[in-house]
Amino acid sequence: MNNNYTSDFRVDIGVKQGDPLLPTLFNLVTDTVLTQLDLRGNISTCLKQLMAYADDILILASTKKYLMEVLQKLKKSSIEVGLKINEEKIKYLKCSKKGY
Repeated sequence: MNNNYTSDFRVDIGVKQGDPLLPTLFNLVTDTVLTQLDLRGNISTCLKQLMAYADDILILASTKKYLMEVLQKLKKSSIEVGLKINEEKIKYLKCSKKGY
């Protein structure tokens, strides 16, 4: 008897669009990606933070450097699980106290 077990398995097909299982699977995978980024804290104590709703993700950061750092980590983690970020839909808003 062969006792070589592995947790890896091959997936050849996915679920069809509109399948009731799809939102649950998507949420599980997305939660895994966001949890791996490990951005804990609140907006006053954290230099970077993520918020997610459905398939939208908001990155809050105190500097452009931190924003780009989180975006690159998010892209890398997403690719690892088979998700792709649509870069045509990326938008940003810069808020500043300058000029007041």
